[in-house]
Amino acid sequence: MKLLRKYIRALLEQDQGSKGSLVVVDIQPEYESNTPFDIGDMLRTAAEDYSRVLFLFNGEDTLDMVSESALKNFYLEKLDYDEEAFDELLSKSEFFDKGYGFFRDVMDSDVCFDRNQVVKIVKYMINKDIQDIRDLEEEDIEAIGVSELLFDDLEDYGFWVPELSDELPKWSGSDLAGGARNECMAEVEILGTAQGLSFNHVDQFIYEGDNRYTEVLRESRFKQMSKSKFTDLKQALAASSFLDADPEGDMDDDSWSSEAAVALRNTLNDYFDSKFKSGEITAVVKVDMMPTSSTAGKDSVLKGAVYYFEDGLHFIEVLLANIEDGSTLRDVGKAEQKVYEVIMHELLHMQQFLKFSRGKPTPEAWNAFKENYEKAGGAAGMGKDYFFFDDPDGPSELETFALQMATELVDDLGKEEAVKLLQLSAPDYNQIRDSSSSFRNIEKKSPDISRIDLRDMIKRAKQYAKRM
Repeated sequence: MKLLRKYIRALLEQDQGSKGSLVVVDIQPEYESNTPFDIGDMLRTAAEDYSRVLFLFNGEDTLDMVSESALKNFYLEKLDYDEEAFDELLSKSEFFDKGYGFFRDVMDSDVCFDRNQVVKIVKYMINKDIQDIRDLEEEDIEAIGVSELLFDDLEDYGFWVPELSDELPKWSGSDLAGGARNECMAEVEILGTAQGLSFNHVDQFIYEGDNRYTEVLRESRFKQMSKSKFTDLKQALAASSFLDADPEGDMDDDSWSSEAAVALRNTLNDYFDSKFKSGEITAVVKVDMMPTSSTAGKDSVLKGAVYYFEDGLHFIEVLLANIEDGSTLRDVGKAEQKVYEVIMHELLHMQQFLKFSRGKPTPEAWNAFKENYEKAGGAAGMGKDYFFFDDPDGPSELETFALQMATELVDDLGKEEAVKLLQLSAPDYNQIRDSSSSFRNIEKKSPDISRIDLRDMIKRAKQYAKRM
């Protein structure tokens, strides 16, 4: 009897140690700050309670993020270098670089398809062996029956059936951990549902993610910046006399100015008065004290810019280059384009404040609007994180630089090529770097181009570029 009890206990322990399988999504260094639970605890649970584990991650092959070997080292560290637990975990684990964003364009975009509709599209594409949404024909759109899916818009979507579709069926019925729940994990579940698979959430080991990925950026914001009241500025600048006026700086009262600066200020203020309420926006154009070579190119035309609200009025202040060699800003080349890009950036900041204040800007609202921005250090104190500051209810440099990047790319490549570049699942950073001074500036001051914030910026840039 004693031997029988021992045998039964052994069987029960064996059964307890083989609970089944676990799929883990995006537990990796890049997202560590999103996880409210102890990653080591999750890994020990995976090692002790499951017979096999699949780790899905965004890796170096798809997003230039963590390599498989570096990810394993990260797990060893989280296990406090417990090699026995680590070896047990690896003995039952598989790793798969799943990629990123295969369905997110219609999950996160201004269209924001219902999840069941996304499943419907994926299921149809799998059944018809269609890998890329842009390969759908008009009759396919009709057969899918999702009203928001328009044939004319297909080129705008980065949406494809990933290689993960070959691996995932082996893991149907598995427990599911990781995250983020409504982001990358949702993509995995959508793919599984389309394939007739099911998974069980392990809620204690699921992270929710950052709201900036799950909140839908309002269609009105993207559309708003493409309205003529903003975009007509480009033509006004091209016709402005500031391009041919003398750009050499001189002392005027207590600040440096130039004939070009005065002409630009007049052009901007005349434009603002004609497109907005008279006097609502005031342009302030100062001149840099240090001289700039006329051969430095269009990106040297402006040395800085800022939007602020004061005494009930909106101000956009720019610092114009001081060119002393007798050349004009027209000689520099495309100076009007650089001014346009920067002024649009600042006008978007103004729109963010108007949204925050619900159209009723006051000094109190302005102080509240910029509170978190200043607490984070402001433009001078945020360092490499400055470009990615993104207060969903307040100022967002991430969004304004997305607009500026889109404006630069469309100007250099044309709208069609710019949108194609931005909607790639793994955008060509070399090409973006060649065509966008904003990207070059970001990379110079924040060299980690694998950070997820940059991916978000590029996704937003695509939305702006589509409407230009």
